[in-house]
Amino acid sequence: MTLSEYEQHTLNGIENNCGREDPAFVDRMNLTVAQQRSSLAVVMAHWAIWIGWLMLMIGGGLARGPVCIGVFVACYGLALIVTGAATWMRNRSPRTRTIEAMSTGHVPLGPGVLVGDEVQDQQGKF
Repeated sequence: MTLSEYEQHTLNGIENNCGREDPAFVDRMNLTVAQQRSSLAVVMAHWAIWIGWLMLMIGGGLARGPVCIGVFVACYGLALIVTGAATWMRNRSPRTRTIEAMSTGHVPLGPGVLVGDEVQDQQGKF
């Protein structure tokens, strides 16, 4: 649905005033910057998982008792793996989440989302 000239002018005015009053908010709402930040977080998460796996293997090989340096290294590696996996799950692309949800049959839809020929209402019902 297109906006009238008055609505478009009002929307541009709101956008310009918001940019002048709170530039940090505008930067947070910038889609390109958010996607770059998200992709960097995913790359860092992958590195954390691989380094954590390596530390877990090395620590497991060094472990000679319940309290030794190998156990600490292995625990740190496990913590890196868990942190990396949590970061990856939080920052993965929406497309990946949608495909995964569709494969399990649990598609999280919001209000007004078109599903076939039906539109979900505010309570999530058709």
